[in-house]
Amino acid sequence: MDKKKAQELFDKYQSGNCSPEEKLLLESFLESFQNESKTKEAILSEQDTIADELWLDFQHRLSQDSLKGRGRLWLKLAAAIAILIGLYGLGTWWVKEEVPQLQFPENRIVLTTDSGAIPLTESGKVESIDFDGLGKAIHHQNSLSYEKGSATTLVYNELRIPHGKTFSLELSDGTAVRLNAGSSIKFPVKFGQTGQRQVSITGEAYLDVAKDAERPFVVAIDGMQIEVLGTAFGVNSFAKENYVVLVEGRVQVGEGDGSPVLNLVPGEMAALSSSGIQKQTVDPNDYLDWTQGIFRFRDQAFGDIVSGIERRYNVSIINDFKAMEQTRFSGRFTDEDIYEVLEVFQESVGFDYHIAENKIYIYNPKNN
Repeated sequence: MDKKKAQELFDKYQSGNCSPEEKLLLESFLESFQNESKTKEAILSEQDTIADELWLDFQHRLSQDSLKGRGRLWLKLAAAIAILIGLYGLGTWWVKEEVPQLQFPENRIVLTTDSGAIPLTESGKVESIDFDGLGKAIHHQNSLSYEKGSATTLVYNELRIPHGKTFSLELSDGTAVRLNAGSSIKFPVKFGQTGQRQVSITGEAYLDVAKDAERPFVVAIDGMQIEVLGTAFGVNSFAKENYVVLVEGRVQVGEGDGSPVLNLVPGEMAALSSSGIQKQTVDPNDYLDWTQGIFRFRDQAFGDIVSGIERRYNVSIINDFKAMEQTRFSGRFTDEDIYEVLEVFQESVGFDYHIAENKIYIYNPKNN
């Protein structure tokens, strides 16, 4: 959006004549800037006092939304843009029909057992999987549920979720696991009759652990070990992001090497850094929105956001616009496709891109 169009929307906002779509577009346009001075310049260079008032009003409402736990889309919604294209002529960059279509690889969810790898289809057919008499599981669409019970001998399975997909798993003790794209979990077909219930996770997952005071539940992720009796929490072991966020109950978090453990209560996060495990108070919804199909990021560098986009949309992004790597964004997407996501970032920063197979190349238009 150019300065003239932004000023037109600003004037309508000040007079109370903005439609809901126009109001969303203006708010999102302002939020796409990285500091207050650029925001003021984009709206009114000669009326900074009024711009200050509008910015403070936005800040107040954003903080209230955060306190109420309601999500916002801080980058502008593609749907709102589409509505306003005809009215404000914002279609100069809207060239979706000219963009080559991505070619997505046919990645499968794979269950690895002692007998080999089993690709899991996502059809509506209900399938029963037998593990050589040691237990069974029922597979239906994007879920897998293991037969209840315990065992004297542990036999492990591993479930791998590719990029672009999520999956639900119910373990033999009734523990529910939701796995995010690009994640995996190793677990026994049936847990032992005594001792700990142990699983290991790579990537991101949400667990609602079945209570069993006699058999503590232990989750191992890269560099961290979480022990619980019965609770709900999320874990993440993607690069630079090792953490556990507690939703309810209580957990103990340590490095698994006899080092001191931290006790978490609901609303706390333990994160692993070079100096060890540190905890802080957080809103769990900010870290678990993905279980509801929401892709959210708050004040993150574009270089860090890229990995999340790649996992969610099953694409590879090669960013040759290096100045954009450290540009920080806040945003929330739900059912937008990858083209709409790119267009939102593109409107904020002004890069160009082209597509080859499932790869997206981003570059500075000045270098084209």
